[in-house]
Amino acid sequence: MSIVNIDPASGREILLFDAFGYNGQYEVQATGFAGVATKNTTTNLDFPIGAEDRYINGVHLFLKNHTWNDKILALQIVDVDGILPNPANPGNNFPPGTALKQFGLNWNVNDEAQDQGRNQFDYVSRTYAGLYIRLVYLATGTMLDVDVRLNCLMHKKVA
Repeated sequence: MSIVNIDPASGREILLFDAFGYNGQYEVQATGFAGVATKNTTTNLDFPIGAEDRYINGVHLFLKNHTWNDKILALQIVDVDGILPNPANPGNNFPPGTALKQFGLNWNVNDEAQDQGRNQFDYVSRTYAGLYIRLVYLATGTMLDVDVRLNCLMHKKVA
């Protein structure tokens, strides 16, 4: 987005540009998370959305010490603390730990690369404040824990 101003001294146009593209509804709030998946087990890594709603449209994953047959069993939005009202049970919240949405399942990883690539969607999905992104990692190796880095392409609604 550019803004045109006129310099009063010279009468010439001054063009100002935003540092990031802006579509009138969202601004970038990209967030990185880190965790460790325990060797030879399945580990839930819970990453907080934060105090404000966010809109996610992609992820970029990095791994270190992973092995063949490792995989991400699930990417989920989870109500870890049981804060959201449960419409199926009026007057009560979801039980703590409830997976509300799953957006990844049995994702195979490349054991020859730390950078597992960026995956971007053509739309944004709302994730409510106070919830978590859960990455369920199956580490099949027996020698080392797996370092996991997840960058989320998140945005804040501004309009």
